[in-house]
Amino acid sequence: MSEAKRKSTSTDKRKKKKYRSDGTTGNSKKIVDGPGIWVSCVKGKEKQTVGELYDLFDSIASEIWPVESAKEEGSDSDSSREENDTSIEAQITNEISRMKKPRKEQRFSNCLTNTPCVVFISCKPPVDPTVFAKYFGEESDVKYTYKIELRTRNHTTLTRQEIIQAIASCVPEGHIVDLTNPKLFILVEVFKSVCGVSLTKDYYSLHKYNVMEIATTKGQTELDSGRVH
Repeated sequence: MSEAKRKSTSTDKRKKKKYRSDGTTGNSKKIVDGPGIWVSCVKGKEKQTVGELYDLFDSIASEIWPVESAKEEGSDSDSSREENDTSIEAQITNEISRMKKPRKEQRFSNCLTNTPCVVFISCKPPVDPTVFAKYFGEESDVKYTYKIELRTRNHTTLTRQEIIQAIASCVPEGHIVDLTNPKLFILVEVFKSVCGVSLTKDYYSLHKYNVMEIATTKGQTELDSGRVH
């Protein structure tokens, strides 16, 4: 291979932008930085998941923390009236200055996890990630049966038994362990040095919140109900 061809090949490799499966570029230095939201997904669908999460989170955030657009609309109407009263040169100047305005900072940012099936979306003020979570507001004196569901990824410091015992010690007295048909599930996800805990219901009946499994089961049920016996 000639020297010129080698240089051309190496230049093409440097120019080519590589994307990881989680949607970030190969030279991205954005690491996990909270506060934020952990999301698990199907292996190989990390990039698609990030795009869907952006749309979902933006729609929810716009309802909870609406962007103040009234002032902007007012300023736009004022500027339009001014444009009618000014020269073409002034209108061009105003348009250029409007184009140079900094973009609105994104409320959500994808962080590199280097782990398949795991996505972390960092939240910026005023977004509070705890608002996205659903909590069960039952009375504190109600007693439940529960089970601890533990999953670990890239973690070897603590054993499963040590983690389960630590979580169980935090459960208030009166609640009973039921490994077959619990009322509540304590979902524990350990990723490297980060631990996430969720309290939820219907974990088994909803196929461990696997959307594809739920859709498949629903489709099969509708198909069976439509058959003539």
